[in-house]
Amino acid sequence: NRLKDDLHRDLLFAFHALCDVGLLGVETTFRQGLTQTVFMLWRESKSVRLQSRIEERFRYAGTTPVGGLLVESILPLTRKQNISTRSRAAFALTCMGSAAATPPVLARLLELSQDTNTDVRSRAADALAHLGSAAATPLVLARLLELFQDTNDYVRSRAAETLACLGSAAATPPVLARLLELSQDANTNVRSRAAEALGQMTEKLN
Repeated sequence: NRLKDDLHRDLLFAFHALCDVGLLGVETTFRQGLTQTVFMLWRESKSVRLQSRIEERFRYAGTTPVGGLLVESILPLTRKQNISTRSRAAFALTCMGSAAATPPVLARLLELSQDTNTDVRSRAADALAHLGSAAATPLVLARLLELFQDTNDYVRSRAAETLACLGSAAATPPVLARLLELSQDANTNVRSRAAEALGQMTEKLN
């Protein structure tokens, strides 16, 4: 209803302002409390529109001190049995950008990339892509190359896109060789993504 919409709008406005002020003049308990309130609203809301609005605020918060608090709240959701919850959590980490570039998050995303659910695997790859060069570790690169063998076409294409997003650090001879192989994939979309990744990575090396 209208009143609830107004309350949600005001809450998100306050959260946005909290991100803007950073650590200046804000008590830790207030920052944690407001962040947790927004997080719980995102977790419990059934409204796709409201979830999307909150996720936009997550993106904004990712470059602020609030980003770390959100990551701490999101990470445990990636271990829930419910597939939808794991998938949403992986997507939320995608929104967080560099704030999620921590060893615990990287380790968990690697585990999610081996999830039994296709959507969870692909969203884990997306999240790794949004971490940028911080995710270009030997373990991550090795796992992305393994995803080239995934039976799902979309997962293979997302793995190729992710490698392209990781920057020049990911442009190793093994990666380039496997992308060249993937550019001959039976699936049109996979071939296209692999070719695009090759072009982007080759350009970064020049």
